[in-house]
Amino acid sequence: MSVEIVPPIPRSDAIGQKRRIDLLKTAQRDKQQLYDMLIRIAASHEHFDIEEDYHILHQAGCFPTFILLSDDEDGTPESWIRKEISKDYAFQDHPVLNDRYLLLSLIGKGGFSEVHKAFCLKEQRYVAVKVHQLNKEWKEEKKANYIKHALRECDILKTLDHPRIVRLYDVFEIDTDSFCTVLEYIEGNDIDFFLKQHKYIPEKEARSVVMQTVSALRYLNNGIKPPVIHFDLKPANILLGTGTSSGEIKITDFGLSKQMCEDTYDPEHGMDLTSQGAGTYWYLPPEVFVQGPNPPKISSKVDVWSLGCIFFQCLYGRKPYGHNQSQAAILENQTILKAKEVEFPPKPIISDGAKTFIRRCLTYNVRDRPDVNQLSDDEYLRSYPKRSTTNASARTAQLLMNDSSN
Repeated sequence: MSVEIVPPIPRSDAIGQKRRIDLLKTAQRDKQQLYDMLIRIAASHEHFDIEEDYHILHQAGCFPTFILLSDDEDGTPESWIRKEISKDYAFQDHPVLNDRYLLLSLIGKGGFSEVHKAFCLKEQRYVAVKVHQLNKEWKEEKKANYIKHALRECDILKTLDHPRIVRLYDVFEIDTDSFCTVLEYIEGNDIDFFLKQHKYIPEKEARSVVMQTVSALRYLNNGIKPPVIHFDLKPANILLGTGTSSGEIKITDFGLSKQMCEDTYDPEHGMDLTSQGAGTYWYLPPEVFVQGPNPPKISSKVDVWSLGCIFFQCLYGRKPYGHNQSQAAILENQTILKAKEVEFPPKPIISDGAKTFIRRCLTYNVRDRPDVNQLSDDEYLRSYPKRSTTNASARTAQLLMNDSSN
């Protein structure tokens, strides 16, 4: 498709005015065509005349997608638009992966992967592109293990469709040592980041987070076959959709998840934990640390324990067990194996119902701990606070009604 680039044209240029009016009519008639044109203009780094093109972009509803460059550094429209995305963005310096994902900015980086905010040119939406990079010096066994975990996450995610779980859109290979997964983009940060900024989450908002997380866990246990244990629930894997603690949440990162297949899962005893040692120790239950001739048995009760740890940390700004300890120290000191009781700090003041709920989640004996279905019927989640007309309570009720309809 050949597209004529519209250069900056003075207001007094009558021909230029007509060309811009025609372009605006195009936007009203065919938004997709305008998107394609704007992408090509941005990619060729042509400068827009902000005074004119702002209205075209506004009409099309897509002006947040592009950085508009102008000779006027102090002009009002372009100043706040440029600030909204990033200053002096040159799109030709940003790669397009798989002929459709325009990488915009790096938003996260791990040991073997990095996550970029990107724009899908085909679907016209923001996405999160996770680039998995294998170390060329790794032995084949290590490469195979990493790929196995990444593909397992993809296999699980592509079957999931729930409002409280991040969606997987696409998977593709870049080269023999790297591949990409394309996920739903969430604007807000995770709970771990939020707690570092604010230390606590008020009980009503924290309860909303718990209720939404339980809704997702119920879906993982009852809404799909085979059921799934997340196994790595922690504040860093719960995203705040609006960036605040009172909005919707999304669970992410299923890289360590376990599928409870019929041939490996016993409803009474659970399934063998074949990857003992993996995970984030502060949020894992005692049974996964038990050493013996046979691997430990796990079930959805692992996620229940993790949720209790997360709720405690949201309320008190500290982990219930192993706070300020390294993972190595937790193993060496057998911190979680000794975590038979939970101690609550005197402040902040938390309701007795919240404490009872946490105690249930952190029940040491796995046989006595509730599973996800039993936890979802807990009185603390089912009964609303006396003053339930708060914004947080109303939002939670609406979110859960929406969840149940999906």
